[in-house]
Amino acid sequence: MQRCHQRDLSGHLLEQGGWELLCLPAEYEGPTRVTSIGFSDPRTQPGELLWPDRFGPIEIANLKITLGSYGTAGQLQQRPSPAGGGIFKRHWWQYYQPRGMNLPPVIVRMPDGTQISIVAIEVPRYVDEQLQSWDCAFKDLETSDYVVGQVWARVGAFFLLGDQVRGRWDCPATVKAVRELTQKWPGTIAKLIEDKANGSAVIQMLAHEIPGLLR
Repeated sequence: MQRCHQRDLSGHLLEQGGWELLCLPAEYEGPTRVTSIGFSDPRTQPGELLWPDRFGPIEIANLKITLGSYGTAGQLQQRPSPAGGGIFKRHWWQYYQPRGMNLPPVIVRMPDGTQISIVAIEVPRYVDEQLQSWDCAFKDLETSDYVVGQVWARVGAFFLLGDQVRGRWDCPATVKAVRELTQKWPGTIAKLIEDKANGSAVIQMLAHEIPGLLR
């Protein structure tokens, strides 16, 4: 079936477990799974077409123009979002590593299915500024949206993601998470908290305790 969202019917069933995924994209994107009956996609080359006699390069190219990136991913590639990312492409990102770690390159899939290696750059010794950013939710149920907190740093025109925490938390748990991230990163002067969901309550509870809270 075509995919239209991470939590569409296919996504829901896969999350529940007990189901087997058979994905045959119009353009081959890389290694495939072998099913319980021994079947696997016979293609081996990235971009190789599934049914070239019916949907050849010209037909696929026209469909991509008509459908757009997300429509192409859902209807042709059987994925809820493009392999290389939607608005922000994965191959646009740079990767950083702690000084002296000498980590291996990061393997990134390109939009055409090929893979490239991106060498991680050592983080600078000093940054120009740091801040926190928080996206809050209402409840701590399994069906609730995640609360996400991030620490970002700027060095000139470059922005580094320093840390991230996420969980399905209620208001007290979110307040605790803000405290802990602030203690861990004392150099974050501004804390941007979205003034929606539990964000307003979090700001009120911490307004006289943690400086730099911004709506």
